[in-house]
Amino acid sequence: MDFIEEMLNDEEILSKYRSIDATNHYPSSHGMRHIMGVVSLADRLGKLFEFTERELLILKTIEILHDIGQIGGVRAGHWFKSADFAREYLPKKNIFTNAELEMIYSAISTHDEFLDYTKFENKYSWFAAFIDKLDISKTRLEDNAEANFGYINSADIERLDFYLENGVFKIVIRTIPDPKVIAPENLYSRNLICKTMTLFKGFSEHFGLVPKLFLEDEELDLDKFDHNAMVDR
Repeated sequence: MDFIEEMLNDEEILSKYRSIDATNHYPSSHGMRHIMGVVSLADRLGKLFEFTERELLILKTIEILHDIGQIGGVRAGHWFKSADFAREYLPKKNIFTNAELEMIYSAISTHDEFLDYTKFENKYSWFAAFIDKLDISKTRLEDNAEANFGYINSADIERLDFYLENGVFKIVIRTIPDPKVIAPENLYSRNLICKTMTLFKGFSEHFGLVPKLFLEDEELDLDKFDHNAMVDR
């Protein structure tokens, strides 16, 4: 069993995320379903960006621990609480160097601090925040759908595909056959997706890439998203 599998089967970690699942307003956005989602995305994007195995280990560790401070459904400041847990938990494992640990703590503590890019100290900060928002944009909508939001049923979203070629970073939203309600005008006005697209643009610019977003074969205009919309809390 490697370290990532060990963490995903660690009762200390599982019990905390079970508590988050039981008390959080959006359980799929912060419990184990979310954690499994971000670990999968970390693997896909890390490999796309040619991370080494060691870098993938660091990124996946960050993703596993990034929301663990949301015990009791208390979201405010959970990024700091999650980093505090990492400071207690990780040194005992003797896996990471002190320099690696500091990068992990930094990325966790800035992953959701209102997306203040000025506090992103390393590439893991960018990836951790971006991966987090990508996953919750999808899972939060899937679970709540029309009952809470009225106009998007993101069960229509089957998956997200990623492409990196010739300086262009492309995300393609793939839908189920005959989607019922997903449409560009809905995406443009959905505030969580808008915030994710803001991060997509910032991420791409930071790494010298051109961002492009597609809904199947239709390219969406990133400038049409309301980038001042607040993330659902």
